[in-house]
Amino acid sequence: MTNPFEGPEDVEETASREEAEAEEMDFEDVDVEQLEDLEDEVEESAGETKPAKEKKVKEPKAPARPPVPEGFVTPVAFARILTEQLHAMGHSNRNGRIGGDGEECDHKVNPVPPQMVYSYIKNNGADSRNPLPTYEEGGRENLLKPEEALEWWVAMIKRVKASKAAKAEKDAAKAEKAKAKETPEVEESELTEVGEVEEVE
Repeated sequence: MTNPFEGPEDVEETASREEAEAEEMDFEDVDVEQLEDLEDEVEESAGETKPAKEKKVKEPKAPARPPVPEGFVTPVAFARILTEQLHAMGHSNRNGRIGGDGEECDHKVNPVPPQMVYSYIKNNGADSRNPLPTYEEGGRENLLKPEEALEWWVAMIKRVKASKAAKAEKDAAKAEKAKAKETPEVEESELTEVGEVEEVE
């Protein structure tokens, strides 16, 4: 860069001095092998980058719980199985048909919630009249055998229907009895008196 305070004569002098220096250089004295070595060093240093940080290989986490043993399912998995079964049977609840109205079961449409399965396990334990059979295997608890649990569920649905039918009959009998009490009974005084019939001789 030129000095703004230099005059044109100074600029010409600087330029001519640089040209003179270039002419004075004798390229014959330069060692070509040294230049090649320098170029190799430059290339090597350019190729060398900062050592990359070694990526820590994450070891797969051990599952929080042991795996489910073969032949058993968790309550969450059983809820999915139950949704498919009840859909196939055409069951409905207040939200509509379980598993949706289509031919195939849609687990996103009105499924059996896992919380309901857990609730039945809790309320139908070993102390209940009809316990839902659960198992503890391989460090897991509340495991179910799918076929056995489905049989229990179908039997429970039948029990509930029978109980509702019996209750309906009982209520109908009570209503009939109450209706009969409301009907006034005819008193003897209200009956017309009939005289004694004389025997004909």
